[in-house]
Amino acid sequence: MYRNGQSFSLKSDPCTQCTCKKGNVQCSKRACPVLNCPPEVIYTPKGTCCPRCNGSRTFFDLGKTRCLFRYKVYKEGQYMPLDKCTGCTCKTGTMVCESETCPPLTCAEDEIIRDEGSCCARCKPKKKCEYNGVLHEHRATWKPDLCTTCTCDNGSSKCELEQCSNRLECPPNHRLQMVYGQCCPKCVEEDAVCAVFGDPHYRTFDGRIFNFQGTCRYVLAQDCANNSFSVRVQNHARSTHSFAWTNRVSIHLGKTKIVLQQNLVIKVDNKKVDIPHVKLGAFSVMKSGYSVIVRTNVGLKVIWDGDSYVEVAVPAKYKSKMCGLCGNYNGIEADDFKGKKGGLYLNADKFGNSWRIGSRKSCYKSHAKKRSRGKKNRYDASCNNDFTKKTRAAEECSILKGQVFSQCRSKVPLKHYYRSCITDMCECPSSRQNCVCESLKAYARECERKGVKIDYSQTTCKGSR
Repeated sequence: MYRNGQSFSLKSDPCTQCTCKKGNVQCSKRACPVLNCPPEVIYTPKGTCCPRCNGSRTFFDLGKTRCLFRYKVYKEGQYMPLDKCTGCTCKTGTMVCESETCPPLTCAEDEIIRDEGSCCARCKPKKKCEYNGVLHEHRATWKPDLCTTCTCDNGSSKCELEQCSNRLECPPNHRLQMVYGQCCPKCVEEDAVCAVFGDPHYRTFDGRIFNFQGTCRYVLAQDCANNSFSVRVQNHARSTHSFAWTNRVSIHLGKTKIVLQQNLVIKVDNKKVDIPHVKLGAFSVMKSGYSVIVRTNVGLKVIWDGDSYVEVAVPAKYKSKMCGLCGNYNGIEADDFKGKKGGLYLNADKFGNSWRIGSRKSCYKSHAKKRSRGKKNRYDASCNNDFTKKTRAAEECSILKGQVFSQCRSKVPLKHYYRSCITDMCECPSSRQNCVCESLKAYARECERKGVKIDYSQTTCKGSR
């Protein structure tokens, strides 16, 4: 065994110098000149590689048609084998010799074979290994399965089993997952999720929750680095105090446009399609419970409940590349209000309007009087003067504080979802049923992402999927 950087000479060949470099042996061999003296006067000084001639040299001029080599005269073109590795030819008065170069041998002395008539010695051939009926060369490496690595050592198969850690803890927003082609599970960053629910409440990819009651078309989420996709929403006004609801979602993938409408009506490039609908290598539209899920080959996933709940998920490769109402997905909530032109807004309304698509003429207007936007609590201001509505909202939203979500409240803060629920119930039109369900669904989905399963059988709402 040699340490890294250590040099040494081979005992079988002092002309070969080797160096240990990061687990590999690199060797170089010095070429010795052919000596023009008889064998009896050739000697090799101790500790040197190449032999020398003993005595002095005498020069003879035989012209350019003959050569003097080791006291013998050779004619022009005459060939003389010197030994197993070297041959010499007389060329214009000079003996030109050529030697075969032998590769360095790294095997032990007792494993070296010198064949009769052959110039170069060789190492004894190593035995092959048979494993499950397959022969493997010496030093060959193979994997019988993902967790086992075997090496052939002169006829003996030596296998090692990879040990997986039982104490691997993943950082926030990561989960333990089996990765294709690997033995042990790895910590993989989860998809970032943006949700839109109720009187549009938005939860950005980075977790910021805000209200924005715009009634136009907006960029919800977009790949602003490569423009591989864009998700847009169209909000409709309700006959209430200037509140709105998401009415339609459109997904743009290159030249393809997928539109998700009310009651789970789906259109692809302006043509209504049945569910399931698949375009190979591009996207799929599948029904899951009471919702539809659009999955794309670029990693984007969109969930739509056919009413007003939208969920957009993107993988970690889009980190710091997103823009729109869902934020920039950089792990920082504080800078999620970045507008279309790059400016940072402090106000949710100004931020939301910066992502409007088209002119204001195309926006939907409510027939109700606009609510005062003073310093009153914007979450439940419409219930302040209506005791009946206020009581109903508190009663309906109390389920968030009940047993159904008891296991989740320590993992997902309830505050924003409860206030959003109160807002939705206060402004719930008489034509709509179960306005409380939007906030419940959004909170339940976030709970499930934290590993807490919610039992919807204890509520009047449909499942979260």
